[in-house]
Amino acid sequence: LSKMQSGVDVLNITKFCLRDSILSVLNAYRILSEREGYRFTLDCDPDVIVTGDEARIKQVLSNLVNNAVRYGGEEKDITITVTKKEGAVRCEVTDRGEGIPEYELEHIWERYYRSSDRHSRNTAGTGLGLAIVKEILLLHKADFGVTSRLHAGSTFWFELK
Repeated sequence: LSKMQSGVDVLNITKFCLRDSILSVLNAYRILSEREGYRFTLDCDPDVIVTGDEARIKQVLSNLVNNAVRYGGEEKDITITVTKKEGAVRCEVTDRGEGIPEYELEHIWERYYRSSDRHSRNTAGTGLGLAIVKEILLLHKADFGVTSRLHAGSTFWFELK
């Protein structure tokens, strides 16, 4: 995070297939499907090409999926949806957990901030995941955000060219 913020860590911008990158990230979570019953659903056309640093976008995806697992609730359903917009592609990671209280939404992107753990899976975290996501997406000049409703889950999203 510090390297990105100081400009030491630069992006390697290329064109790549977003669906392939998502599938690569989801492959790392296959063990959770097999052992704990998590269901990962991907809704993405096979030919979605975006411009960005593929390794960093995979890091964004991994952090967002990890948060969805952590806060996704007992249903264990996580959906990744990719839609084409004019000049951009929107990627959304949705869980069906308890959601984020409105008073926490403005803080979730801050370094070391950890949302209340009362609805999380029993895992340790550093509070850096979303701060890293934010920094990577800022370096990409990408729009990003979150929508959340208590007792209905959260959707984290970002858009790439």
